[in-house]
Amino acid sequence: MAFLDTLLFRLFFWKNPWDPRNRLESFKRQLTLLKWIGLWPPLEGTDRQRLLYRIYGWTLRIVFLYAFTLSQVLFFLNVQNVQDLANALYALMTQLTLIVKLRIFCSKIDSIQVLVLRVRCSMFHPQCDAETKEVLRAMNTTWFFGTLFHVVSFATVTFWAISPALKREFALLLPSWFPFDYRQSVWVYGAVWFYQTFSLYICASLNVATDTMIIGLISHIGGQVGRLGVLFSKMGYVASGAKRQIDLSCKICNSLSPLLNNIEKLAKIHGESYAYLIELILFHKEILRFAYEVVDIFNVSIFSQIIASVIIICMTALKVISDRNVVSMIGNLIYLSTMICQILQFCYVGNDISYSTGKFNEMAIFSNYPEFNKTTARAFLIYLTKVIQPADIKVGHVFKFSLTLSTFLWILKTSYSYFAVLNSVRS
Repeated sequence: MAFLDTLLFRLFFWKNPWDPRNRLESFKRQLTLLKWIGLWPPLEGTDRQRLLYRIYGWTLRIVFLYAFTLSQVLFFLNVQNVQDLANALYALMTQLTLIVKLRIFCSKIDSIQVLVLRVRCSMFHPQCDAETKEVLRAMNTTWFFGTLFHVVSFATVTFWAISPALKREFALLLPSWFPFDYRQSVWVYGAVWFYQTFSLYICASLNVATDTMIIGLISHIGGQVGRLGVLFSKMGYVASGAKRQIDLSCKICNSLSPLLNNIEKLAKIHGESYAYLIELILFHKEILRFAYEVVDIFNVSIFSQIIASVIIICMTALKVISDRNVVSMIGNLIYLSTMICQILQFCYVGNDISYSTGKFNEMAIFSNYPEFNKTTARAFLIYLTKVIQPADIKVGHVFKFSLTLSTFLWILKTSYSYFAVLNSVRS
């Protein structure tokens, strides 16, 4: 019943188990996974502890990711037709993309850890029920996609692990090359099966932990953008809340405290509404700074995932229609749903930000604009013309993709186009 209540709340606000002031609570699964798989060095550990932890992480990746991927690359060298190409690429592209993402994640882990800790900043605390609803919605999204991607990923690996028993043959979980005959005895095959199974679980954990961490950070931005819209609608009705939002133990608030302290002076000169607007602008700038840092760190990771997803979905679909074995077909369908879920979560949370910014002009209507003095009204209109511009999370450099549901549909359509061409060649 506890899990059912949790699921009902996440989907329908059934109950309220979250603390909106402890937003990292929704990141609990990601942080636990990252610690277990060697990607989250102890924040308060000594240099020796962090070094030993990094060695542990590199050992896991070398043995169960790089070596495993190498065996798939060697199989790829023997490709002779379109069918072999589909067999080799549909899983290999996932592994190669994962290596790229982990290389970026490990090289920027210090910045990522600081970014995650900034989620706790008191400036991001909700101050009323409407703001709390936006924060809870973001936390729900983080939990939901983290759970969904976790379930489908591990379901795929589990089905692949039991598929040789269902087929009643000594079959590999994924197309790979080994310098020996793995069918020579039950013990040799058992060792190869265990290595591939454990490697796949490690790779699935790496994918789930890193991707859902990015999703959580983008979702947090979406929740704060929603809060900004609520704050727009309250302008002119409430006084500025600079004192409530300053927490001297928070480094961000400390750096902004001189500016926030000036708000009281502005309130005496230009009125409370003007001071409230200035506080709103400072809050907006902090959201933008957080968003820019997220995009700067994970730009290449998300872009590579979008490009790889086109190939992976295409090759997996080709494998689904070409497999005559029912067990293989079911396994490929589960894998296809996992890959679609993986790219959908990026596009969904990015689209949520676009939708929230699109409502700014509607929220501004509810403000007490007729009561603003001339200075406040002019500043409000200037600021409003800036914030009502469409805002998308964009990734890439030469070619840019917006994280929206339109991009998700483009990926599916492009994958189908390549699939139709390759299927005609195969036929």
